[in-house]
Amino acid sequence: MTNDEYIALLRAADIPPRRIWDSNSVDKYEALRAAIHGIVGPGCEGDDHWQDFHFYAEIRLPLNTLARPIKQHSKLPIGSGDEHASATILLSIWGDFAVLCSEEYMLPELRDKIILAIESCGLVYIPEHILDLPYDGAFEVDDPTWGSRYFGFKVIAH
Repeated sequence: MTNDEYIALLRAADIPPRRIWDSNSVDKYEALRAAIHGIVGPGCEGDDHWQDFHFYAEIRLPLNTLARPIKQHSKLPIGSGDEHASATILLSIWGDFAVLCSEEYMLPELRDKIILAIESCGLVYIPEHILDLPYDGAFEVDDPTWGSRYFGFKVIAH
């Protein structure tokens, strides 16, 4: 997809959430977690108990999925405080969007398999760079980017 097509998807979903956590969400999260475990093996951590966030679940990938260490300026969910995280998949409460945070640090062959797994589980993969683009939608957000709107991103300064 082009950048404009991704932004069109995000704009189309720029309404109050239709759900936060339902059986369909649980099924997609569990399917993705199983698929990721099949790709990267043990060491994959999942958490589906996020409250008051723009995402309902995350899957942290083991450090051996990285081609190089993640620097301090990487995107992190607001409030995480973790400055040296592994790559993480976040599932947005605003539709079926998923992002692979810090994807540029991943081994390319694993990144491609993970993106395919996200899509095969019925989720819409949104590239991280799209979420850096300015948000011009209907809601007020702390940091006016699409990442802040859909996933609660913040950028940690160097």
